[in-house]
Amino acid sequence: MSIRYSFMDNTAYGASDINYALSRLTTQGVSLFKYSDGDNPLLALNNATAAIADVGVDLYNVDACKVTYTNSCFSILPGTAFMADGAFITILDEAYDITSMVTEHMKNAQNKLTVCFYRSVANNDIEIKLITDDEEIDGDAVILAEIFLDNSILDKRTFAKSKIAPASGNIVQKFHCDAYSIMYIDDDYRNMKASYSGVFEGASYCFYGGKVFEIQRQANKEDLKLTRCETAGDDSRCYVAFNLLNGTLQLWVHSGANYISVKESDIYVF
Repeated sequence: MSIRYSFMDNTAYGASDINYALSRLTTQGVSLFKYSDGDNPLLALNNATAAIADVGVDLYNVDACKVTYTNSCFSILPGTAFMADGAFITILDEAYDITSMVTEHMKNAQNKLTVCFYRSVANNDIEIKLITDDEEIDGDAVILAEIFLDNSILDKRTFAKSKIAPASGNIVQKFHCDAYSIMYIDDDYRNMKASYSGVFEGASYCFYGGKVFEIQRQANKEDLKLTRCETAGDDSRCYVAFNLLNGTLQLWVHSGANYISVKESDIYVF
């Protein structure tokens, strides 16, 4: 297992390093970046990266930098994460084992550990850092996951979005909501839930019932924000929320009346 960083101060980089960096961001074509002879090359490269990619992990790799627990081992899967200043870190080839780090930090944890990539300017690198419980992260960081005392993992990754309109196809998934997929979850028939697996982790929005909803990522349903959607159900007081956890999209529907009947409709995830 190995890690690669770009671009750090006082470090020599060649053409292959620059080509590798740009290959993380673009396909073939003309340059998207402005650079002049008077610029600092290192600063220009990091600024170029920051100008095209927002903070987060590689958008087109659904498992990029995902924290996993398999065979009693905690690992970070291969992928690239972009920092706010344009520097980035790549886990190469195979999963990076962080079991010893988790074991050591878990001794002082009362609830959970937060795993993140931390941009250490003082050390001129990007570190894998574990934060105990609700300790604040001071500085530039990309949060990957929360690990709880029972070894369960809550995926907390955000996917880096392009800051320009990319010349590439959009990723859209289609699911169907009907009486077979959505179920009542209480006795007064005012709340319903459906689940759809295999959803792209980088998804941000759903089109449903003639309306666009932002996808939420909440561990507890009580934290979900419901949005009114009159066309989703027969009742005009119909409220909807979409929640994405570990590749499963949850559709939550609530009615302000005593009964709700959700209309059959397609769900577009993008």
